[in-house]
Amino acid sequence: MEKQFRYPGTRPFQEDDRELFFGRNTDIEKLTELIVLEKLILLFSKSGYGKSSLLNAGVIPRLNEEEKFQTLSIRLNDPKRNPVELLAYHLESKIKESTFLESKFNITDELTTDTEAKLWYYAKSIQLAQKDSPALVLVFDQFEELFNYAPAEVNDFASEVANLLNQNLPLGVRQLFKKKIVANKVYFSKAETDHILEPLNIKVLFSLRSDRISLLNQLKGPIPAIFKKTYELQPLNESQALEAMLEPAEKAGDFASPVFTYSEDTIAKILSSLKDKENQRIETFQLQLICQHVEEQIIQKQIAHPTATKLEITAPELGNPADIFEEHYNTIINSLPDENQLQARILIEDKLIIGGNRVPLPESVITSEHQIPEQLLRTLVDKRLLRSEPNTVGGTSFELSHDTLVAPIQKTAQSRREKDAEKQAKKERAEKIKTQNRLRKTRLLLGVAVVFLVLALAAIFYAFDQTGKAEKQAATSKALLLNSTANDLLAKGFKTEALRVGQFAYTTALKASSHPPTPILSLLGNAFYSDIPLQIQKFEGHTEVVYSVAFAPDGMSILTGSADNTAILWDLNGKPIQKFEGHTDVVSSVAFAPDGMSILTGSWDKTAILWDLNGNPIQKFEGHTDVVYSVAFAPDGMSILTGSWDQTAILWDLNGNPIQKFEGHTDVVYSVAFAPDGMSILTGSGDNTAILWDLNGNPIQKFEGHTEVVYSVAFAPDGMSILTGSADNTAILWDLNGKPIQKFEGHTDVVSSVAFAPDGMSILTGSWDQTAILWDLNGKPIQKFEGHTEVVYSVAFAPDGMSILTGSADNTAILWDLNGKPIQKFEGHTDVVYSVAFAPDRMSILTGSWDQTAILWDLNGNPIQKFEGHTDVVYSVAFAPDGMSILTGSGDNTAILWDLNGKPIQKFEGHTDVVYSVAFAPDGMSILTGSADNTAILWDLNGKPIQKFEGHTDPVTSVTFAPDGMSILTGSEDMTAILWDLNGNPIQKFEGHADVVSSVAFAPDGMSILTGSYDNTAILWDLNGKPIQKFKGHTDPVTSVAFAPDGMSILSGSWDNTAILWDLNGKPIQKFKGHTYFVTSVAFAPDGMSILTGSGDMTAILSKTPLGIFDWLQSPDNPLRQLTEKEKVLYGIIEEEN
Repeated sequence: MEKQFRYPGTRPFQEDDRELFFGRNTDIEKLTELIVLEKLILLFSKSGYGKSSLLNAGVIPRLNEEEKFQTLSIRLNDPKRNPVELLAYHLESKIKESTFLESKFNITDELTTDTEAKLWYYAKSIQLAQKDSPALVLVFDQFEELFNYAPAEVNDFASEVANLLNQNLPLGVRQLFKKKIVANKVYFSKAETDHILEPLNIKVLFSLRSDRISLLNQLKGPIPAIFKKTYELQPLNESQALEAMLEPAEKAGDFASPVFTYSEDTIAKILSSLKDKENQRIETFQLQLICQHVEEQIIQKQIAHPTATKLEITAPELGNPADIFEEHYNTIINSLPDENQLQARILIEDKLIIGGNRVPLPESVITSEHQIPEQLLRTLVDKRLLRSEPNTVGGTSFELSHDTLVAPIQKTAQSRREKDAEKQAKKERAEKIKTQNRLRKTRLLLGVAVVFLVLALAAIFYAFDQTGKAEKQAATSKALLLNSTANDLLAKGFKTEALRVGQFAYTTALKASSHPPTPILSLLGNAFYSDIPLQIQKFEGHTEVVYSVAFAPDGMSILTGSADNTAILWDLNGKPIQKFEGHTDVVSSVAFAPDGMSILTGSWDKTAILWDLNGNPIQKFEGHTDVVYSVAFAPDGMSILTGSWDQTAILWDLNGNPIQKFEGHTDVVYSVAFAPDGMSILTGSGDNTAILWDLNGNPIQKFEGHTEVVYSVAFAPDGMSILTGSADNTAILWDLNGKPIQKFEGHTDVVSSVAFAPDGMSILTGSWDQTAILWDLNGKPIQKFEGHTEVVYSVAFAPDGMSILTGSADNTAILWDLNGKPIQKFEGHTDVVYSVAFAPDRMSILTGSWDQTAILWDLNGNPIQKFEGHTDVVYSVAFAPDGMSILTGSGDNTAILWDLNGKPIQKFEGHTDVVYSVAFAPDGMSILTGSADNTAILWDLNGKPIQKFEGHTDPVTSVTFAPDGMSILTGSEDMTAILWDLNGNPIQKFEGHADVVSSVAFAPDGMSILTGSYDNTAILWDLNGKPIQKFKGHTDPVTSVAFAPDGMSILSGSWDNTAILWDLNGKPIQKFKGHTYFVTSVAFAPDGMSILTGSGDMTAILSKTPLGIFDWLQSPDNPLRQLTEKEKVLYGIIEEEN
């Protein structure tokens, strides 16, 4: 049996290590006491502070010693089970003894589908097996793992935990209990009845990293009290660190190392190297890693000096503590097989660390795209260099085990890159010398043998070719690295940053190939169509908290006030126009005059100042005896209002003379506002109330209902209601009689700012939870704005209501777009839209519907022309190649050729059943129809049949011409597609689908074909009938398929309400989810920039492809803000200048 080490190093302390766990006695006592008193506790800290060790070797053993507690540790890290299943599994595994429940009330047998009842049964069984039914403490360590599951599974888990904490008997249990009693009144003894009816005594502790704590907001619905009782674990102070370091070394016992001591200079060296400069504290992980290194040195020292009775580690022997972390990393890497070492370094150094942060990557990406063997990943986890977690798609993601390792690994990586660069430089120099030598020799022998010149030139071209390959490989690697960063940003809710970094990834990838890798295309699509709002501009320039923001009345500039004692006027491009300097303390509030020609600031220096737009003070307002926290202009601009921490508000004329003081609040006045008609004012206060006043200082109405400070107040644009925001995390909409109309609940911290939209139909709130939320008036959130990294102090609507502004303690303000998803919907049909097509010039689109009409639209969704004349469903539409006419096929067994004014040119009659599909020949001189009569017909434009194609045994669902017009393709309900020559002779049959072939298409080069089927798949075929690639991913029949104009991707539409863009290897690039009913038809725009989908929801939708998104990002006209230079460095786009 291996001997125990005194220090665990990278692994957390376990319960068996409790005798060696020192330095955390105070934390153990406090956290244990909290568990005794509370039902739900949240433990959090940064990675590396020792949460797991505190629980395993400190709190859990302490609780288990108490007779009134038993503990169950649970990790949510099994990808084969969802979180609820894991909870049930651990609870069931904890049951060690049988109780009367097993024989008389076995829920698992009688309520097999009632999860809540099962969990109650397991928990009750655990408690009954112990004397006096001790409290069961469920300890969820590394709880952030929960959020790698799908949102629905996360919500289910939270609901079940809430049920366990709830003392009521589950409904299913109550009903079964009643059923047993009704059947037999003495079925349970009195003691058994008491045990069943006694509430569960469950306590829950969640432990997670600080940087993941915001994820808990997702649990706020089922578990409202999740943030109520928290314990933040701090790094070790010096005395705690000394205890953790020295006590294990001096403990007697059968350990791997002998008892030893640290010299005084060693202790000083370790502590000084590990202390955080700011708060003089020490991370547990770092300390344990150094102590583990020391113990290994002591073991070696004992081997070298076996007779020594006293061993001590000295400072020179220790070496540089900072190097130990780097050495730890390199030791692990060097212990790997030779063929895996570089793979591991590239994975960790280039893929899992982005911008100085740990980034998780899915196993599928690591193994397929980065070619890392699965066994290597497992080895790195076993060596505690990586950690694995289940992810939302049912697989596993891997990330670096600790933040502490990031810096030393980056240092190692930099060294590796420098060596690689040096090797490459040497190689290039050698090649250059060889080339020069060849040239010299060639010049000497020019008259003798010209052939040597040719060889030398060949060498040069070879060198250039090799250099080109290296540059392309470097470009691809950097592009994928940027893409990984973009994915991480999107996962954290930073849509704007993700799109811009994705744009750089795309641009970089173009240096290597004209067609960027699929992951980059997918990122652009996922980001573009996510529900996260776009940031139009970030305003950076203040050096402290931005407390207040405002729009100019014309919406063309914005104003910010900051704790750096200044206000700044900005243009909408983020450029400062004017700085306002003059206050001697924080500028807490700013406002524009109604005419936009002056501004007002309020400050903690107890004054307000009126300024012209050139930064010159016009008037100072002095009179308050404490901080001026809020300022406002009267609607006519002839007076101003200030609110102060002296518990009053004052109305002033523009010459600085007080007109009226408003006294009545019993605490700080945090916010003031004028009614739209200027005849009354509103104040919000630290006394938890808001008051409506007339201009003579008489209170009209008090608004009571908040349970904490009222930080912000606002009038509705019509003046008929008011809005308040409070430290109780809510906002309330009130009528003017003081009655609450609607409460807005959703923030997890103080609501610091509120505003009405200009039309009064929505409201905006800003919060200390770092977000802003747009709400409808019924209290439903419309949009959450996430992007700030600190408290949001101020929010405002643009005058046109199309954008919003937020100011934050992260020293920035952000301008956001409210336009929503950039798609265009075409609405006007009264039944299913069954077919769609783009005009050749891409300037219009065509739709065909079951309402028996076709409609021509402009790209803004406006109908240009309706085509009426069919007497049944329009199943198919097509544009002539010159775009000057259109063709429709119908359930009335005919096809019609129309001019663009809606006039029929020619009717094509000859089919004996529904015409399902129509197509124009590439030269526009003939048309093709496919019918439910099992045939296709080729027609001239005068309506005369040229050739009938017979051979299918079921309806022909789809027809198309080869790009050269020399052959045609048909798809049928007989599960096949057939390639024909123009004389009606079958060339090739395509067999392989297991259901109806619903759609067919030719590749642009005519060298392959595509089929879509009701078997939920699409297949790419060569012209010899051999399948090249199957596209699987739809969950319902595939109704329509199309090739991208460049032939590098395909599109499929399905009854599952979606369309999917695929690469030619069968990997999905982008899923389009805008429809609410089945997708019937899909088409690419001629330039490949967008796609069109038709649906059973009676609409067609125009959406951008990744190519279109990239084009949009490149355009100077899009509203998206650019990245700052600082962000470009942070995200690895550019190198930081020294």
